[in-house]
Amino acid sequence: MRRKWTGMLVWIMMIMLVAACSSDQEAQKQNDTTMGSGGTSGQAKEAAKKDDAFPRKVESAGGSVTIEKRPQKVALASWQLVEMIMPYDLPSVGVTLPFAAANSVLESEQLKPYVSKFKEFKIVGEGTKVNLEALLSFGPDLIIAGSKTNEAIKQQLEQIAQTVWLDEEAINTRTEWPKVVKLIGSVLGQEKNGEQLIAKMEDIQKAGKQKLAPKQGESVLFVQVREKAVYVMQPNTLLQYYNGLGLT
Repeated sequence: MRRKWTGMLVWIMMIMLVAACSSDQEAQKQNDTTMGSGGTSGQAKEAAKKDDAFPRKVESAGGSVTIEKRPQKVALASWQLVEMIMPYDLPSVGVTLPFAAANSVLESEQLKPYVSKFKEFKIVGEGTKVNLEALLSFGPDLIIAGSKTNEAIKQQLEQIAQTVWLDEEAINTRTEWPKVVKLIGSVLGQEKNGEQLIAKMEDIQKAGKQKLAPKQGESVLFVQVREKAVYVMQPNTLLQYYNGLGLT
């Protein structure tokens, strides 16, 4: 029963992730068509004006930061932010990965559609460690970093480019992902995209919870399978699945 239940859970999660990818692509097509025809509603135009407003002040650990113009090349110093920037519209992005690039999921069916939409996608760190030489070579005009995750290289990061610091003492990136998504949206001038992403994820969770209702009371275990090791994922690191889908 446990093997059957695990297989069913993986299948449901695959369906939800693929559906999210398809929805994002379709929404982008519709948006491109609308913008190309010049036929946006007054409400949409007003939202666009808000999103396009630069210079702008954004939240940052230790005080607000003023971003003078829309970022075009953004680097993520914190490995915990990779998936949260994927849905946003950017020409160029540099990321720090939690594992070695060879063992990452960037080429997976779920993430590849997001990675391929960037004109430039660079890896500037692996195994949670930022490669400062690679970051400097990438030449970002803005860096997003974690106040605790990247505390040891604060000075170096700020010498490379303007840095917005996610206050990791005030926001838990694992459990409060909507706050992180909103912060990234404000940094990029894409608040509306962030709000739509959060709403879409909440809808996916709601649908998934309904599908899993017949399995209430059964326990679930998430694991990461690597070449020579298997990592058991603790429930508090995956609350978006456990709480969001009503799992135990």
